[in-house]
Amino acid sequence: MTDLDIDIKLPRITIRQTQRSNTPATCPEEYYRRVLFIPILENVIEDLKARFLNEKNKTIFILMQLVPINVIKISQDLENTLVETLLKHYSFISFNTYSLKGEMELWKTKWEQIICKGLQIPNNVFNAIEECPDIVFPCIRKILFILCTLPVSVATAERSFSTLRRLKSWLRSRMNEERLTGLALSNIHRNEPINIDNIIDRFAASNKRALEFVI
Repeated sequence: MTDLDIDIKLPRITIRQTQRSNTPATCPEEYYRRVLFIPILENVIEDLKARFLNEKNKTIFILMQLVPINVIKISQDLENTLVETLLKHYSFISFNTYSLKGEMELWKTKWEQIICKGLQIPNNVFNAIEECPDIVFPCIRKILFILCTLPVSVATAERSFSTLRRLKSWLRSRMNEERLTGLALSNIHRNEPINIDNIIDRFAASNKRALEFVI
């Protein structure tokens, strides 16, 4: 600010302040540090915690311990935490606690033996599913499928918003839910083959019309 010939001063302090608080400070640097810098920094830190250290992200981190590259280093405490997390957040999966613990021990032993042979082990969920037979590891396979379906970015939601903007504009705002859903699915799955004759037959049979579409 010196280069711009601007003198930084403390705001006026009054006995009865109605617009802002009288922040105690001995110099302009201390004042603006307390009023601007520290609040902005705390806000950024809280946003990062809410984004990356929330309950959902902690759950995903715990489930990622089933990936073979991680399961060989899993501790007993983390294994118990994993079982508790599954019971809390994924209770819709029908599995037995003792069966799950047995599968995890067998899953860990399998990859420890492969490491001892000097072979490579999967380091991602997709390769882990290929090495996880449903007959031997039914519970772990379900968990790995859940990990595969979790979104890693907002690209899917952004594509959905773009599709809705193309379908429902200001000139075409009156549209029922069934038609909007059908058009959105047709736009998203545009590579799927569409039988036009069946569409015409269904449209003609839906209501009585003055123009005959079906001969």
